[in-house]
Amino acid sequence: MPVRPQHTHNGGIVERRLRPIYDWLDNGNNKKALQEAEKVLKKSPSLQAARALKALAMFRLGKGLEAHAVLQALADEKPSDDTTLQAMTILYRESQQFMKVCELYEAAVKAEPTSEELHSHLFMSYVRVGDYRAQQRSAMALYKIAPKNPYYFWVVMSVVLQAKTAEDSTKKGILLSLAQRMVDNFISDNKMEAEQEARLYIMILELQEKWEDILNFIEGPLYPQFVPGSTAQACIPYLKKLGQWQRLNLLCKDLLWDNQDRWDYYLPYFDSVFQLLKNDCDADNTADDSAEKCHEFICQLVESMSSGRTLRGPYLARLELWKRLSVDGDPTELLGSGVALCIQYLRVFASKSCAVPDLKTYLAMIPQKVREDSCRDFLTCLGYDENSEPESIDDIQRHISCLCAWRLTSPLGTAEEYLAVATTLRKQYLRCASRGLVTATQTEYCAADGYGTLAAHHYFYAAIQQQNAAPIVEALCLLELVLHNSPSNVHVKLLMITLYHVLVFLISIKKSLYSDNRDLNAIISWEPPQCADPDLKARTFDQDVAYLRLKDGLVSSIALCIECSDSRSVEEKRAQLEELQACIEAFSCAMEKCREKYSSAPTRLCISAPFPSRIIAFVSSPVPYRDLYSSVLTMVCELCSGDGVRGRESAEKLRGLLMSSRQQLDKVPSTNAWGLRESLETFSNYLEFIGVITFLLGVCNELTAPTNTKKSKKKTNQSPDQILTMELLSKLNDDVQDTISFLEDIFEKWPTYNYALNIEDELAKLEISSKYQCPVEQKLKNGLHEMLADVKNILKKKSKYLKTLQ
Repeated sequence: MPVRPQHTHNGGIVERRLRPIYDWLDNGNNKKALQEAEKVLKKSPSLQAARALKALAMFRLGKGLEAHAVLQALADEKPSDDTTLQAMTILYRESQQFMKVCELYEAAVKAEPTSEELHSHLFMSYVRVGDYRAQQRSAMALYKIAPKNPYYFWVVMSVVLQAKTAEDSTKKGILLSLAQRMVDNFISDNKMEAEQEARLYIMILELQEKWEDILNFIEGPLYPQFVPGSTAQACIPYLKKLGQWQRLNLLCKDLLWDNQDRWDYYLPYFDSVFQLLKNDCDADNTADDSAEKCHEFICQLVESMSSGRTLRGPYLARLELWKRLSVDGDPTELLGSGVALCIQYLRVFASKSCAVPDLKTYLAMIPQKVREDSCRDFLTCLGYDENSEPESIDDIQRHISCLCAWRLTSPLGTAEEYLAVATTLRKQYLRCASRGLVTATQTEYCAADGYGTLAAHHYFYAAIQQQNAAPIVEALCLLELVLHNSPSNVHVKLLMITLYHVLVFLISIKKSLYSDNRDLNAIISWEPPQCADPDLKARTFDQDVAYLRLKDGLVSSIALCIECSDSRSVEEKRAQLEELQACIEAFSCAMEKCREKYSSAPTRLCISAPFPSRIIAFVSSPVPYRDLYSSVLTMVCELCSGDGVRGRESAEKLRGLLMSSRQQLDKVPSTNAWGLRESLETFSNYLEFIGVITFLLGVCNELTAPTNTKKSKKKTNQSPDQILTMELLSKLNDDVQDTISFLEDIFEKWPTYNYALNIEDELAKLEISSKYQCPVEQKLKNGLHEMLADVKNILKKKSKYLKTLQ
């Protein structure tokens, strides 16, 4: 919203006049704001701020051309008051004309060259457009007017940004040397004042890989003044860069004595130990250069903990040492078995919800047979088994930790075994609910929720083996109850989203083409380590990127069809036609390559993994999407180029493909709820094609229909070739409408699904809450009903549109 005036020419009078305009703009009533601005301008026609606000109101009302005319007239006057400039800046930003903001403040600075505020706004305008060179100039001019440290470091940062974006390594080096000299001069003059300035200096040295200089600066007298108490910690990454392992070892040992739970100190400590061990260096006697010394140090940390204050760090450090030693040898002689260490950790920290997640990495290092042979030990190490009924919150958390560790180490089971465990865990949760042991608040969840989430995982494993939706429904019923009692439990929410999606396909994929920012650990998985897929994230990202590229190529082709369908001559649009042909060929080739690469890709469902990429169903479908899309795009391309004969050949081919594609869809709707997601995905792909061909038939209609059909009753002369083309397009239009009718009939007769809810009987017996009713069945039915209604409505609109083209 516009910045309200602070320093105006006529003081309070102008501010009072402008205040109603600001109020209407803030409230979103742009029409009233425009009226108020015009009222002010009747009294003061030359008031620049009112004219700027008038232009802003006009722009938001959709009067862009008029608004920019007012704005241009204002810009020609070179205003310099803050109120006018801010209003103009907002309009330029909203219309994506960021360079205009720079021009605006350049003119203002020339009008008032000593204004610190205007120079600051000019600098920020260059920041928005990423003009680092101009940033540097404006910041230097600002520093000359107002010699303040932040302005000087704006200059330095602008130089650094130029260096980071420089392609020439020589130029990059020169710019970084310049930036370093600038800060060095400040340091020598004792002008450095803030932590941010010190961190920028370190960044400059990092970009030049001057690790020794960084260490000297951090350990010097200046850095501790700005970042007190962090000198030792700040040295760690640079000691690693320089390979000063002995110094790093001693430093980390000192830090760990005072901070025994800091895992970010343990890791560099272990790095230094193993580097000293590997390099066989003559280390100082106080440095730990062997596994024995390392183990002794960790034991000393454990023993030094005061009674009643047990920290996870030292206990995890023993596991980390065991893990690193097990890579190249046998650590049991020094540390004992990995199973024993894990069980000991579980005994001590089972009351914490993080205990089993802590252990997951180390459990994976234990050989599978050893792990599976010891699985019951994890369950019973605290005296529990699966049927134990703990009564306190801490004991419930301990029990759940033991159950989770048991699950992670157990061999894979049968569907019946999973269902038996899930039923037992569900009874545990319902027992807790009936006895008032579910103590969640609106902002925190409770230990007993773990029974519900772990039961849901076991239901999922059973459903995968049976290819049956019933266990998923049972899981959802239980999770709905857990969420009802613990509304803030994010693990339950994420699990429910996944399980609902298993039954109903919803997945549009919106992922960046350039980076994979997905967190596949957001949903906790209790699958044993042997089920882990280390390539899953990279593989699914590759598949999704390939799918997006295919769709991007398709959209580009459609956009070129629109460009080529205008009234220019064929010669005038020759370049676009050639680009369209190349785009169609590229799309066709990409489809074939993707079919070869992805049609047989693994599609195992995992509760914590993304669903199979849409590219798999798209390229492996028996519906010939490659030929369908290529034919319709080629038809439009040939008609745009005036080649009616080849256009009609493509249309005939398309008609045949359209007819044959129906046969692949006739038996797709699954009568089993388990197959619903795949059925909907199949139809989703086909409905996208129907949308594309419907749109492109509209493009063809614009190409071939007489231009004065609606303006005059007089018939336009058409060549026999045009008449033949129009007749064939009319037949193709009929075929598409028949296909839409065929789809409407399928969706009209879509099977209904019955979901048996066994949990309701148990809830009725326990009388947990007379107000609570399980919403799962209704949610599933409503979701399917709304989706089918939406699809039928879309198909009806497409059919109506196609009829208008005939």
